[in-house]
Amino acid sequence: MSLEEKKKIFFHIGFPKTASTLLQECLFSKHSQINYVSGPSVEVIKHNFMMETRFKGSVWKMNDKEFNNSYNELLSKLNTIGSSLDSNKCNILSNEAILQIFFYRKMEYDVFKGLSRLVSLFNKTSIDLNFFLLIRNQSDIIPSFYYQNNINKALKEHSINANEIIKYFQTGKNNNTEISKIIFNNFNYGKLYDYLSSHLKPNKIKIFLYEDLQNNKDKFFSELSNYLEIEISETRKLLYNKKMNVTEDKLYYQGLYYLIYRNLKQPKNLFNNFFRKLNSFVKFLSVEGKNKGYKKIKQNSQLIKKYYREDCLELEKKLHLGLDQFNYF
Repeated sequence: MSLEEKKKIFFHIGFPKTASTLLQECLFSKHSQINYVSGPSVEVIKHNFMMETRFKGSVWKMNDKEFNNSYNELLSKLNTIGSSLDSNKCNILSNEAILQIFFYRKMEYDVFKGLSRLVSLFNKTSIDLNFFLLIRNQSDIIPSFYYQNNINKALKEHSINANEIIKYFQTGKNNNTEISKIIFNNFNYGKLYDYLSSHLKPNKIKIFLYEDLQNNKDKFFSELSNYLEIEISETRKLLYNKKMNVTEDKLYYQGLYYLIYRNLKQPKNLFNNFFRKLNSFVKFLSVEGKNKGYKKIKQNSQLIKKYYREDCLELEKKLHLGLDQFNYF
């Protein structure tokens, strides 16, 4: 079947902390020319095998034997989804968690293997698969990740705090080098692009800059709309005045508000565990608090840029994204 006869679908795969929620809630689910296939109004269970990384029967979690044995069943599910796509709209899947799995899932996970499985399946269907993602300067995205509640908790389970993160970028080693390497190599954007482009034609992969959405909205709206083949004016209307910058003070009080809300909502649990929770609350406000760690990592941005410099230079050489304008290296 030729590409012209295929229904096109765009799979947005993140990265997290690059306005994914903004795009999902304000653009994908509201633009009149978009069919948001993985939106909240959709029966998500139908897409679990390719969307939900925790799901036992997903292409992300299966071992090779399970995947091979389930191949025909997965193809059947994918063809069913294909029959419900809208030929007159831009069909979008979106799941930013795919590219942050190393942070908080206690499972073996190979993002590259999962992506290649998806490509393999889609190639056997009447669906034209396209990937797009937003990237963000690693010296900004990594401290932002560190601050995120579930990420912070998972890092602590591996004894990786702000000091350990800084130590890793200084020396390439820390108290948990193996886990740190897995986590931080996840931000080698060039390596990810190389892998995708080895499985798909270059015009099937698009990388956008989070910084363009921050600083050059008209350029971002134009490039995104052209790629998705949707009306630019509606994109602009839906996104233009939406706030996406989060200050350090706001980060701090969001976390504080969450702690208070969670404990007041469960007073019995708070009473039974008062001293333990009080101790946790004091730690949150102390030098070990997430806000302090966030600032520490931010202050070492040059170490982070040095770590990713070669990867970013190679990506810029290939795609001319303008990474130099936003101090990626």
